[in-house]
Amino acid sequence: MTRIGRLSVVVSVVALVSPGAGVPAEELSFRDECPQSKAFIETAEAHLKDTPKLSYYDASKGLVVARSDAAAAPCSWLTFQVPVSSEKGVGPDAGHFTIFCGQYLVCDGEKINQIRPGGQVVRRNSREVGNYNTIILDGLAPWEAPDPGYRPGAIVALKDYPEGLYVAADLAGPWGGKAKTLTRQIVFLRPDILVVYDRVVASEKMSMSWCLNLMESPGVAGKVMTVTSRITGNGLYCLTLLPEDTVAMRPRLGERGGGVSSIPGWRMERQSRDLLSETNFLHVLYFGRVRPGEDDKPFPIDLLREASQEGARITRREAVAEILFSKTGPPSGRMTVKNKQGPTVREFAATVEAP
Repeated sequence: MTRIGRLSVVVSVVALVSPGAGVPAEELSFRDECPQSKAFIETAEAHLKDTPKLSYYDASKGLVVARSDAAAAPCSWLTFQVPVSSEKGVGPDAGHFTIFCGQYLVCDGEKINQIRPGGQVVRRNSREVGNYNTIILDGLAPWEAPDPGYRPGAIVALKDYPEGLYVAADLAGPWGGKAKTLTRQIVFLRPDILVVYDRVVASEKMSMSWCLNLMESPGVAGKVMTVTSRITGNGLYCLTLLPEDTVAMRPRLGERGGGVSSIPGWRMERQSRDLLSETNFLHVLYFGRVRPGEDDKPFPIDLLREASQEGARITRREAVAEILFSKTGPPSGRMTVKNKQGPTVREFAATVEAP
């Protein structure tokens, strides 16, 4: 077992099996009441049960599913998807990710069941800019981009290390010529940290936004966004490290673009202040037993720059994780974890190794 402070990365795993075995009770309770959550967990279990794996890759769907150790409470799940269809509009969620921890903390903005206090299940069914957790270029999500030049995105790197999962994708194609280069790289430090790095080079100067869909109303203060679930008590802390000059937008789902949804749900965007031809987005998300304002609030998270790379340094008690990404060329970088046993270095490369 490798520890990053309170973060435990387990090599010997308790596998997920049938309901009631290896899944925290709070998660079972929520999924029994919420059909969307139940379907999600059961689909993931079908891929991972009876195996020592913590992640799954379906190349035919461009889908990565990863989880923390089932014995850790609360258990957390990550999905990342880059649909491989060549038909425009079939895969609008290029580069989309979700975080599930007792309930969805980072979710779709479309067709998501939300359980209200008291057990009432309601359905959101809106379709508008920002439904997916992607980059918005010139006010356009992937499925709204011009047809000329459209091509599907692709997962170009995947490796599940003992210290954490690394996945990268080429996402320029789905924007149909709006983007010359658009790559997304994600590192999942189990059980509760996600580092997301996006490199964007546009065809011309335009507005650029980084988008999150949330089940609860977020609090925004400077570069920090926090959410606490009224259902499970779990929360999310999101820190924007890059760009260093952004504006936070916090519309409700359904308000932007004349949408029709009246079900409460929120979208948080980080938008560049000026029109840009290129920029890099870097975010660190911490989720689980987050209690903003209390002792369990996040630990030091710092912007890290070294020559042609940039990333984040995360310090948790007796351990430090340094995540660096290359600013140019194919997705690459490295992860260094330093603890009492000494440093462990993992090099990121543009190769796909199915778990």
